[in-house]
Amino acid sequence: MSIPSLDYRLFSHGDPAQRQQFCEDLVKTFAGYGFAKLRNHGLSDERVDEAFSYSNKFFNLPLHIKQKAKHPEAPNPHRGYSGVGQEKISAITGFEKGERSEVRAAELRESWDQGPADDELYANRWMPDEDLPGYRSFMESFFVECQTLHQSLLQCIATGLSLPSDELSSRCAKCSAELRLNHYPATPASSLASGACRISPHSDFGTITLLFQDSVGGLQVEDQQNPGVFLPVEPDDVHEMIINVGDCLSRWTDGRLRSVNHRVVSPTRLPGDADVMIPERHSLAYFGKPSRDEVVDSLPLFVPEGCKPKFADRWTALEYNQSKLMRTYNVETAAQG
Repeated sequence: MSIPSLDYRLFSHGDPAQRQQFCEDLVKTFAGYGFAKLRNHGLSDERVDEAFSYSNKFFNLPLHIKQKAKHPEAPNPHRGYSGVGQEKISAITGFEKGERSEVRAAELRESWDQGPADDELYANRWMPDEDLPGYRSFMESFFVECQTLHQSLLQCIATGLSLPSDELSSRCAKCSAELRLNHYPATPASSLASGACRISPHSDFGTITLLFQDSVGGLQVEDQQNPGVFLPVEPDDVHEMIINVGDCLSRWTDGRLRSVNHRVVSPTRLPGDADVMIPERHSLAYFGKPSRDEVVDSLPLFVPEGCKPKFADRWTALEYNQSKLMRTYNVETAAQG
């Protein structure tokens, strides 16, 4: 699958015509694929390399050190370290289509989650700085860099849709985003053949996801022309960003921009031998989200005259987020916060 690669520099440093063209190309790509690749995005190669370096250092810490910032067994606060298999994304496969799966597939992945440094609802969980010097400082600053780019991309989308540039970004003014480090430990291919996976098919909760993946591969995106068929997104350059539409942005646009299922499986270039070891994999994901009190129904400006909106259940962004999060941590009901 060849996902278009867009040059963000055309927007950040281009003339008015180039900026407009970039915005229109971004909207067209999201409408057709739900995903895009982004180069010259403003996060330097050195910063991305440092993020991967900290990810590697963190996940190589002894378990008892990582658990000093352990994610609770319950969904909230969705912060800190989740051990291998703690979060089960298989529980939300098909959620945005109204499906409620009872499958809880084993997922061979551990993760770290953080939110805004000033989040008064869900405080971040950190280890003492001496356990990994510089980690907290770097992660907090990297979060802000991603947040800035996320807001800019929302302005690009609004412009590409011929809307006021702040039409979407203003709905995310009170940041509730999350930054995640994912680590997929090395595993025999036979473990995946027996029903386990690295991460199950799912769509993301929020507005736009900003993703970096290492060179191992395994990310697949559902082909929008052939539902149920997943095609690989090869890691051509670890510094190239992959961006995709989340559920809330898709809902706001009444489905015009697609929130697409994706998953992580064994890299396609590996032989099909059950005895082969699948190498470890790292990814960095910033999940942009609306302000928690924003309603995530279809916006009237996207609903054709005389048609019913596709999404009209009056969920706030927090309620929608919680409805999916509770399932991934095996809880069906929890306080909404």
